[in-house]
Amino acid sequence: MAQRGCTECVTVETTEVKTRVKPNPKQEIKQHARKEHLAGAGALLSTAVAMYEKHKAKTDPENAHKHHVAGTVAGAMAIGSGAYALHERHDKKDAEKTAKYNC
Repeated sequence: MAQRGCTECVTVETTEVKTRVKPNPKQEIKQHARKEHLAGAGALLSTAVAMYEKHKAKTDPENAHKHHVAGTVAGAMAIGSGAYALHERHDKKDAEKTAKYNC
């Protein structure tokens, strides 16, 4: 038997029939929680880098433009990481509802 697919669904191929197997609901909840925490850490790190670059833009006037651009990019990354953390939080809540009502 060969297994293909993402962590959401696994396709199991046999010689006769293809079937889709859903993962364990508790495992899915843990995966979404782990991704949420990693995204939150990424948002925190990106925010710290943005603040550092803003400080460097003030203290290093020769390279202020470079630091300003780097700070802007880090700020955008912080916003993106925060949005991904929120997305994973909603996915975790949906997985918890599914586990509660479908088991």
